[in-house]
Amino acid sequence: MEPNDHAAPQMLFDRAALLSSRPVYWTVQPDDARKHAGCVAGLLQWCLQLPDVQLGIDPKGMGLIVRSVYYKQEKTFSSDEDRWLDRVGAREAEVVAWPTDPERFGEQATLFLSHLERAADAPGDYVWISHAEATDWASKSGACLEEYGSLFAANTRTEAPFLGLFVRHRCTLFSRFDATLLDAIQCWLDELEPSRQQRLKGMLAWHGITETSLQQLPQPLYWSWRIVEFGASRGNLICTPLLALWNYWPASRRWAPPPPEGTSAPPASSAEQTAHLLEEGLWKQLETLFAILRMSFGIGVAEPEFAGHEARPPVFYFAASLSPPSRPEAYLSQDRKALHTLVRTCLGSEDPTSAEVAWAVAERDLVGLRREMVTPGSFQ
Repeated sequence: MEPNDHAAPQMLFDRAALLSSRPVYWTVQPDDARKHAGCVAGLLQWCLQLPDVQLGIDPKGMGLIVRSVYYKQEKTFSSDEDRWLDRVGAREAEVVAWPTDPERFGEQATLFLSHLERAADAPGDYVWISHAEATDWASKSGACLEEYGSLFAANTRTEAPFLGLFVRHRCTLFSRFDATLLDAIQCWLDELEPSRQQRLKGMLAWHGITETSLQQLPQPLYWSWRIVEFGASRGNLICTPLLALWNYWPASRRWAPPPPEGTSAPPASSAEQTAHLLEEGLWKQLETLFAILRMSFGIGVAEPEFAGHEARPPVFYFAASLSPPSRPEAYLSQDRKALHTLVRTCLGSEDPTSAEVAWAVAERDLVGLRREMVTPGSFQ
């Protein structure tokens, strides 16, 4: 017998998050590669000027740079240092020795090794560094990305082999969201040439993004942004910036540094409140705000065409129930109201059991629902 709707307790949620990526091809033309590098480095450096922004670096990339420096300087590691590097994944067999590494990173090699010693105890975590180190890292990484473009001129058939160089600079920006970010973005837009400035400010207005609308979002909110993130597909090198938006301080040290004392969990919310936060707040307001910031630095979006439709990047929504059912099927019985609300709002489907919604279970307790959105000109 189905439980009585009026007798069943309302399902409540606490943690909610959204993840999106808007990839862009890193072309083989050296001039274009230098332009891409300047745009990515400029955005990274601009973000580091915001209050309280922190930067975490992938220890594997840091370790590969240290190995390159030592290789070019013909220096050897102690057994402990070699073990730290192996622990974080920076193995000698993966080193791509770059000619300017000693000049650019030689003075930081000892400091990097001290970071890697600590990282070796938790090799999956990112290394969260001081603001001064972060500023230096951003500047030097931008210069490296620009230099790597020179390799493309000699090998225009495929960029994929150079992925090992680019991943050395993988890093994550993290900060608590504050509505004053809009002021900083608008001040930056004021420095652009008039036509771009007008177009981007028009996009803010069209999407209804104002300081008032942002102040109305429930707090606290946090953002993590992997601007320097790369992958390869069919011989193409692709920049895949990952933006994650959270209503809680993420536990993974790949996305955020250790939280300060007193950081509290988000309050309990209904399915309606959680769905509204995910769709109206995180997706339509914050993700759009960061997308416009990215465009202001000249970083485009790759939307390849397939069967006459533009392929748009996926969007991932996450909601955590305070009291999840013991079996995933229960979402369709006693918890169906909450499920219907989330699916209707975030996936645009009136029926979570229809053929347009696919189900899966991961890690035994994570239920995943997937829907493809098809319009006359695109699919997502």
